Amino acid sequence: MIQLQVPRARQYFIRLYVFLPVVVLLLLHCTLSCNNSTEKAQLQPVSAADSASVSYIDSISLEFTGEDSLTVLQLLEKKHQVQKKSSALGIFITGIDSIENRAGFYWMYSVNDSMGDIACDKYVTKPGDKVRWVYRKFIR
Repeated sequence: MIQLQVPRARQYFIRLYVFLPVVVLLLLHCTLSCNNSTEKAQLQPVSAADSASVSYIDSISLEFTGEDSLTVLQLLEKKHQVQKKSSALGIFITGIDSIENRAGFYWMYSVNDSMGDIACDKYVTKPGDKVRWVYRKFIR
């Protein structure tokens, strides 16, 4: 039987070529993971619910002042591009200015600090109403 003798220097380089890609992949993974957590850290909450059972993160907030006989939807459409879906209950907002509902974030509205309990095309505002749209993610 023939035994191959591999010089020590060559063994070292063989090990280096095997382990180096593994180390590079681990570093790349750690770098990408750190970037993702940095992005999450930069998404600071505007507000959080007082209730201990439900909390949320608001990443974007749009504010308007109500006008006589205009719906919440009409106020929004005056200044922004709106993507929406129609349903039996009314209009559901799926995106504002190309920022679409995704990854647990949804566009929601409130009037005078009370969450809307009807569709935005059904709520008629009055002069002086404080209308606020938030891009919100609920957290358990």
